[in-house]
Amino acid sequence: MPSQTYPCQTRRTDFATSLPTPTVTLSIQVPPSNNSGWNFNGQSISVSVDVMPTIKAVKGWLASELGGMPVNKMQLKSAAQGFLKDGATLAFLNIGGGTGVFYWSCF
Repeated sequence: MPSQTYPCQTRRTDFATSLPTPTVTLSIQVPPSNNSGWNFNGQSISVSVDVMPTIKAVKGWLASELGGMPVNKMQLKSAAQGFLKDGATLAFLNIGGGTGVFYWSCF
């Protein structure tokens, strides 16, 4: 049985291969302290990641930077795309090939 290619797989693969490098540097602005015990100091966190992992995986990498904040309590938001869904990849969202600035939000 031949393998099937889904449109979203093609879209993210095409985007990833069109980039000069498959990594992106994310600059994430964390809000000021909210007295929750997390490491919220209004800092900016920069992380270089591949464009193929999911948003949920990116949140996992950020968890240690935020004092162990659970991934399910995090939200990433971009000015252009609003809240980023956990199952989407950076490539699927056409985020890559440079630096993206995202604003950190938690609930």
